Amino acid sequence: MVEQLLRELHASLTLRKRPEDVARLIQDLHAAQGTDLDTATDAALAKAAEHSLRNLWHGYTSMVEEFARPVGAQRQLALATSLFTSVTELPDSAGDDPARIEAVIRRAGEEIGRSYGQNDFGMDRLNRVERTAAGLGAISKRQYNKRFRLLRRMEAKLARLIPDPPA
Repeated sequence: MVEQLLRELHASLTLRKRPEDVARLIQDLHAAQGTDLDTATDAALAKAAEHSLRNLWHGYTSMVEEFARPVGAQRQLALATSLFTSVTELPDSAGDDPARIEAVIRRAGEEIGRSYGQNDFGMDRLNRVERTAAGLGAISKRQYNKRFRLLRRMEAKLARLIPDPPA
């Protein structure tokens, strides 16, 4: 029982549990362990847990209890394989792997003369003369821009997939 409550409390770190429900879990954990809390702590927990879902007659909340998970870059990688010759077919799991996504962005960027992190559409794109000098004369401006925008969107997606470092 104690282990199950600990797991549920730990899972609540990544969920959107209401504070009342977390207080109720803490109360249940202390009751299962048989620990006695000081009067002030016990009163504060009781007050916080007073309106938990277990204590309400309907036991329902309209608040979503899970955070939205980020969507992987599977679609962008599939498009990159069709637009860039240097990008080979990748499994669907690659769309959730930030290291593989970054490797594809870097490899595809080399193909159009773009460095990783150069995302300014006005300043970092190559003009006609620069594209010709880079050996991209056969590709039209529209096709070049399409590839550039895809890589820019993939870098933005990568930034959303990489979790923020703890403060």
